[in-house]
Amino acid sequence: MVSNKGTRGLDQSTRATLSALDFALEQTDATKRKADEFTSGEYYHALIARGVKISNSGAMYRLTEMVAKGELTKRKIMINGATTNLYSKP
Repeated sequence: MVSNKGTRGLDQSTRATLSALDFALEQTDATKRKADEFTSGEYYHALIARGVKISNSGAMYRLTEMVAKGELTKRKIMINGATTNLYSKP
């Protein structure tokens, strides 16, 4: 856990809150991408590679429908500073 060095100006309750926040951030590692997850861009390019004639918005519509039906799940992640959806099987 991150130490409280350099926090002389902070009162004890603020230091405790920051310490708890640091702990929570260490436990939540949403930045790691799992092997079975893919982005909408990867899905679109895979469809094009298979010879499917589809627009990017059409591919996004298909993904949205699969999520609505429960066939896929999605979660948000930061990739290169941009929020991106990752899709996977439930």
